[in-house]
Amino acid sequence: MRRPGASKGRVQAMVDMPDRLLDLLFRFLHQNSGRLSKLARTKEFAKLTEQEIKFIEHIYNDCFAETSD
Repeated sequence: MRRPGASKGRVQAMVDMPDRLLDLLFRFLHQNSGRLSKLARTKEFAKLTEQEIKFIEHIYNDCFAETSD
């Protein structure tokens, strides 16, 4: 199921992040199968706590889970 608007809204409700950075976050998650890489965690998203990252990954995977045919 794909609900990008819902997932971004849930993340923005948790952390204050500019749209540009939020889009980058979701691109990184998409590129890495729903996980935020260690490099992204230490560079672009260093201000996020480990708990926030886990919650964001959960939101992403919940909203973008693919159902198998």
